[in-house]
Amino acid sequence: MAEHNELGKNGENFAVEFLEGKGYQIITRNWRCGSNELDIVALDGDTLVFVEVKTRYSDYIDPRTSMSKSKIRNFVNAVTMYLRKMQVNSNFRLDVVIIVMQSGFDNKGMYVEHYEDAILPTDF
Repeated sequence: MAEHNELGKNGENFAVEFLEGKGYQIITRNWRCGSNELDIVALDGDTLVFVEVKTRYSDYIDPRTSMSKSKIRNFVNAVTMYLRKMQVNSNFRLDVVIIVMQSGFDNKGMYVEHYEDAILPTDF
């Protein structure tokens, strides 16, 4: 597996552990519809949460600068497809989890930041 793919996979694993630690119930991971993908779909109480995970090596990354307008559009398209396909009619929000790895894939040199409602209608 390419290093960037491994980094992303490990980042998503850490994000799932982090969210579960906050009491979220993970519904699905890596949900795909055509070329659209959702990293994590979870429940936070009664709210359906769509989570985009961004994993990087070192340096702080603001979620609004880590996702271009086209990436935001793709994420929103995937959310829309999920809502339609699963016939969901409930409250939902779009979150971003940033994972920064300082060294390797262990959690010793890593931190996680979770941004609830990180993507709002004004962002796309």
